[in-house]
Amino acid sequence: MGKIIQIQKEIPYDKPRNIQIYLPRQYEKRKREHFPVLYMHDGQNLFFNETSYAGVSWGVRQTMEAAERKGFSGMIVVGIENAQDARIQEYSAFAIQEQNNTNAEFYGAHYLDWIVYDLKPYIDQTLRTLPGKETTFMAGSSAGANISFYAGIAHAEVFSKIGLFSPAIWLFRESELQRFLSACMQDEDGNRQNRFTDSTFFIQCGTEEGGRKKSLSQAYINATLWLAQALLAQGMHPDQLQIVIEHGLNHSERAWRKVFPRFFRFLIEA
Repeated sequence: MGKIIQIQKEIPYDKPRNIQIYLPRQYEKRKREHFPVLYMHDGQNLFFNETSYAGVSWGVRQTMEAAERKGFSGMIVVGIENAQDARIQEYSAFAIQEQNNTNAEFYGAHYLDWIVYDLKPYIDQTLRTLPGKETTFMAGSSAGANISFYAGIAHAEVFSKIGLFSPAIWLFRESELQRFLSACMQDEDGNRQNRFTDSTFFIQCGTEEGGRKKSLSQAYINATLWLAQALLAQGMHPDQLQIVIEHGLNHSERAWRKVFPRFFRFLIEA
């Protein structure tokens, strides 16, 4: 069986953050082997039903161990617990539409900088990782998908495969998202560059994301399709995208638990 350890890491703008880390069963047996790393948000929801917000985890450990029993060498999963009441602010790199508090601070960019320039170097120094872009991934759900999308664009040199589960990108103004994409596709001299030559995105939503609110369910479907179209418009090839719209799935850990094994196959096969 794999092993889950917990560490605490200082974060500049908040109290120390708990981080749960899954180590594959081969980690202790093969002392010279190094492993790819998947960074995930809402870490308290990934491994244990007892700590999950919804009482049901994503079953990440079970997915990993099932693959290992079939011969997969293993993957390290770094689950970063969220900021609780400030979760939306931390997972937003842009101002949210119709935000009542115009002075609200959104520090998603700072959160990602902390992951890229503090947490990841620490993980790479402490654990036996494969630190290159081709073996470094990120995934999240809802607002966690939003910040994962930001990571895949703003830090395309760090993360190669991005998982967006039920992205709530409709929270932001489309014009701001377009400006962000356009800016990231320019080099220092203002010339267009394709930063996605070795990046892939898995984008998933269900048809019942909003429950009885049909308009909300449609907003998630529209967001999924908009993301795909926006990435294609910026030069990404269709083969670099996997779009999954699951009939009947709602906006919950239970739904994402069902989809996670498919995303895992995307990571190791794409």
